[in-house]
Amino acid sequence: MSICCAYCNHTSADFHSYKLHLKIYHNKSSYTDKLLCGQEGCQREFTRFQTLQIHITHAHKAFIGCITSMDCTDELCSIGGSAEETVPMESEEERDVPEAASVLSSTKILQNSFDERGVFYDGALFISRLRSNLKIPLSTVNDITAGCSEMLSPATDAVRQNVQLLVDEFNIPSDRVQGMMKLLDVIADPFNGISTEWKQHKFFERNGYYIPPHTFNIDSYITSTAGEVSCKVKNVTGQFVSLRKVLETFLKLPGVLQHVINHLQTEHKIGDLITDFCHGELWRDHPVRLKHSGQEKTVVIPVFDFYDDLETANPLGSHAVIHKVGVKYTVVKGFSPIVNSKLENIFLNMVINSSERTTHGVFDIYLDEMSKLETEGFSVTLDDGESYKVFVVMVQVIGDNLGLNGLLGYRT
Repeated sequence: MSICCAYCNHTSADFHSYKLHLKIYHNKSSYTDKLLCGQEGCQREFTRFQTLQIHITHAHKAFIGCITSMDCTDELCSIGGSAEETVPMESEEERDVPEAASVLSSTKILQNSFDERGVFYDGALFISRLRSNLKIPLSTVNDITAGCSEMLSPATDAVRQNVQLLVDEFNIPSDRVQGMMKLLDVIADPFNGISTEWKQHKFFERNGYYIPPHTFNIDSYITSTAGEVSCKVKNVTGQFVSLRKVLETFLKLPGVLQHVINHLQTEHKIGDLITDFCHGELWRDHPVRLKHSGQEKTVVIPVFDFYDDLETANPLGSHAVIHKVGVKYTVVKGFSPIVNSKLENIFLNMVINSSERTTHGVFDIYLDEMSKLETEGFSVTLDDGESYKVFVVMVQVIGDNLGLNGLLGYRT
């Protein structure tokens, strides 16, 4: 079975070589790049090579051939790269050459596999998958990354020594094996630049994949210790994650904003079965939605505010009320119900000590941001250059009895 490139008329013998072709010739090295299937004219898009491989294997088993209706000058070819980076279409003579002979140099492969600070993209992706797995503690992630380097380093050292012996024996110029030596360095230390938690946070934050929380002050009081004359001021703080920054990053992901627009613009007639909040009278007659309904490239997104208490790190049980924290989430109601039910689409934006939830002004920082999102909004520019104005409206506050009583200021 041969795999045809969706962006030119190149064919690959296996998926590994096809993956290299997409990375090198079409600059598909970012986590958010769309990967078009293209087999038999299939227009399905994926964001991961693994899911693309599974799709091609199961959906196009019997397909053998090459797409000839598109060439490298097509605008699809320039996705993720400039016109100068595209590679011309192969001639008939070049197509007869074995694929192994046309493999790009290791130097070119390395250039497309690292960021400007020397971080290996695939190593960062590996760490991000570990960190996003709720079953794996963060300390275990650090142990796994350290163990991988310790396991690979001796083997690569042995290969490096053998390569050097061959170079010396056959008088091979050093520049011919320079790329191989660099590849061995990458294999020996794939997590260079992201080996610690702090470096990982900086890398993901720098590339827009991580939005760090910041500490805000809730209250302060004077405290003293028995036997001491002096007193100290203790600050009561919480952690806040900006909803605006989260939505700006999230809506720029491929297809997300368009999905929201399509769902919110779906026509729902009065009397039809209500399956979502957006079908109800409250949202249909909401003044903010009506204010911007006639404006082009403007989106008004409703959100729910959810608050609940939880208890962590307590060996005595979940009702001992020793390490109780209050957590506030935002539920975006601009997705279809099947997407909106996923936990990853519920955004954490505040963590406080549960006993401080009745403190005056504890939610001021969140309310100030929501007021600006409703009145001023923010702009989102997609990869295709289209720019949209987005307004966010809090339409409901939800939670259990204890959470809502504390959230609304009632003593519990």
